Amino acid sequence: MRKVILATPTYDRSVGADYHFSVVQTIKLCAKNNIDVHPLLWPGEALVQHARNALAQLALQMEPNDIVWVDADHSWQPEWFLRLLNHDVDVVGAAYPKKSDKEEYAVRGIPRDAENGLWIVDGLGTGFLRVSKRALKRLW
Repeated sequence: MRKVILATPTYDRSVGADYHFSVVQTIKLCAKNNIDVHPLLWPGEALVQHARNALAQLALQMEPNDIVWVDADHSWQPEWFLRLLNHDVDVVGAAYPKKSDKEEYAVRGIPRDAENGLWIVDGLGTGFLRVSKRALKRLW
C-alpha cells in the first residue's frame, strides 16, 4: 500500500471546516485506491519554514512514499489530490490563487510545456505540492 503524508503547518492552531472536509473525503478516495493517507499538522508556529522543516523531519521518520503539503486555509477536491499522486515525477503541484485583490497565482516564471502534459516553472507555492520520498531525502 502506498503511504502518503498530508502535511499542514498551522499558524493559529486551527484548520477550517472546508479543509477538514477535504481531508476526510481525500482519505476515503485514496483508501479506495490502495493509498494510506496520514494527516500531520504542526500547530502554533509563526514561521512557516520552521513548521515545514519539523513536518518534513517527522514525515521522513514515518517512511512515506510521498509528502503532500497543503496549507491550512485551502480546500480541494479529493480527485485533485489523487491527480498529484498519479504524476510520475518527484515534485508536482497545483497553481492556486494568491490572496489579493489582483488575480495572481503562486507560480514563478513563465510556464513551459513538458512532455507529460505538465508545465515546467521556476517556482511554485507549497500550498498544494507533492514531493516524493526520493526528492525529500535528497533535499534533507
